Amino acid sequence: MTQPITKRELREQARRERKAREAALERRQKTRRLGLWVALPLVAVAVVAVAAYYLYSPSTSSTSSVPLVVGQQVPDEGRTHVPEGTAIDYQAHPPASGSHYPVWSTYGLHEEPVAAGYWVHNLEHGSVVILYNCPSDCADLKSRLKNDFATFPKDKYGDVKLVIVPDQTIAPNQVVTLAWDYKLELPTYDRDQLLGFYNAHVDRGPEDIR
Repeated sequence: MTQPITKRELREQARRERKAREAALERRQKTRRLGLWVALPLVAVAVVAVAAYYLYSPSTSSTSSVPLVVGQQVPDEGRTHVPEGTAIDYQAHPPASGSHYPVWSTYGLHEEPVAAGYWVHNLEHGSVVILYNCPSDCADLKSRLKNDFATFPKDKYGDVKLVIVPDQTIAPNQVVTLAWDYKLELPTYDRDQLLGFYNAHVDRGPEDIR
């Protein structure tokens, strides 16, 4: 015959059930806290990654509304290093690849001609070169090109990878812009075309170097 449950036993059973509920609640809270501590660093990393992308990606800069401009493909002429001063016979004019000197040109606008052997090396590094035809005083054109260097998006290394060089042999074009194996000829200066070409090709040379 089953013995009746005493009040003491009922209280003890209620106490065990309460403790079991409290333990289950504590386990759920610990799981939530652990999940939060795991999630917070991941969220922080994601926020930093998104911020870096928007800060340093050329395609998401304030000038990203300009459509990409691929330009005309030019046959590849290799990329052999030759001693400085060596005469280089390029098949394409102006060249968009080929042999070049071990030293490359500095970024920015040059007011004196720079031998192609230097800036072709820049192209190899994923830079964009702008050649401008300036047979006489062209202060307005140079001012616009300087502004391009100051305002075009920085590449992933934090540089505006533009080399801007005078070259009267590109006539009748006023401007020709080059990337590795690509060129764009412009009868007159066109900022949107230059920017679209730059965004399409910067950091896309055969060598990933600053």
